[in-house]
Amino acid sequence: MKDKQYYSIKEEWIAMKTRKIVKMLLAGISLAGVVCLAPSDGNAVTGRCYECHTMHASQHGDDTLDFLGNATLGTAVPYETLLKEGCWGCHAGVDNDVAVPLGTPQVDDNDGALIAGGFFVASSAGDAAFHNVADFDGSDSNFVTSSGVIPGTAQSYAINKFSCLGYTDGAFTKACHSTGGHHGNAAGNLTTPTTVAKSFRFLSGVKGYEDPDWQHTNASTNAAGSHNLYFAENVAFGGGGVATTGTLDSKCAECHGYFHSRNADNTGIKGTTTWTRHPTDIAYPATGEYATYVPTTAYDTNVPVGYTDTTPGSVAGPAVICLSCHWAHGGYYADLLRFSYGTMNAHSGANTTGCFKCHALKDT
Repeated sequence: MKDKQYYSIKEEWIAMKTRKIVKMLLAGISLAGVVCLAPSDGNAVTGRCYECHTMHASQHGDDTLDFLGNATLGTAVPYETLLKEGCWGCHAGVDNDVAVPLGTPQVDDNDGALIAGGFFVASSAGDAAFHNVADFDGSDSNFVTSSGVIPGTAQSYAINKFSCLGYTDGAFTKACHSTGGHHGNAAGNLTTPTTVAKSFRFLSGVKGYEDPDWQHTNASTNAAGSHNLYFAENVAFGGGGVATTGTLDSKCAECHGYFHSRNADNTGIKGTTTWTRHPTDIAYPATGEYATYVPTTAYDTNVPVGYTDTTPGSVAGPAVICLSCHWAHGGYYADLLRFSYGTMNAHSGANTTGCFKCHALKDT
């Protein structure tokens, strides 16, 4: 965890950035470069090159200027691909409610309407509530040495190795978001993710429908503009192997493989006759206690599912996915959960949240 001086500096930096944006809006000045992604169509970045890039990492004798001309929080310059700053330059430091409608999804704020991925800001649940990206909040205090392992794998974990781009430690390299997509960013239902730009949210190789405003606004339908539509497999219990067909879960599985593998041993999610870990990329049942939640007609963004067909208005094949229970970036509860696991009490009164949204007969 950072000391008080760090947070004082960070708060000042955020305030400076917010004031500059407000001034620009009041003056009617273009936010090109700051507002990188246009929510109207989600296509390629537009604006002046110098808003994002610097030729020599130097301006007016100062080599630590960020996108808005303010002093950067750190000193890790120059940045790759001649950028003025890292991912946080556009995606952190401004309130979700302000920035998302303007066109840049913010992931370092938790006091507004959450976007689809959640946030990286510390909550009362501490480090366990979010992926610990070094760019934002540093290492997880639970991993104080490299003796720990990444959950769901036998791979040892080294602190401060996880970034927006994934985790790299020696030969072990696994990607989350990938670079190289902003200038050719495709939009809508991405079914042929042959490049980063054509992949769902720059998750290389992943398919899916991108909601234009990152679910800043959402609806219970599966129509275009309602919410993200996540691509998934929906195989039955007997299916084997780890999904490798462009599903969102297959990306999570790159690090957390045991939580996805359908091996019938301690490295998988099933035994010989029943589940040993919660299923992922598995068909969501339409009968029994599960029948009360019908995502194809009444989708709940608090309990997302995946689809084998992510065409807005004609989705098919609902499946349980990682995001059904967890946030991608982080949230308010431990283990990146969308709900407080400690308050899930079986047969203790009516409850339609968390576990009981799907397991509807186990609350009362």
